Amino acid sequence: MNFDQAREYSFTIPWKATECFSGSDCWCRIIVPTEPIYYTNPESDNKYEYSVVDAGALDQQTAEYIVRLHNEHLMRFKK
Repeated sequence: MNFDQAREYSFTIPWKATECFSGSDCWCRIIVPTEPIYYTNPESDNKYEYSVVDAGALDQQTAEYIVRLHNEHLMRFKK
């Protein structure tokens, strides 16, 4: 799976907001799919775990709001 395929697949599964490497006291949150998605960089064949939003980009409240909207959208349209 390449990066674009990993991103597209992530739109079809639930997300969660998790703590960054600094722990629970940090202001930011990372958004990741609820199941790990791995993709390969074609230039190096290295495997990476896909994240929707990386550390330092969103505060906790905004990250949790985005996750809730995404997951509600999935539940609404997967019926």
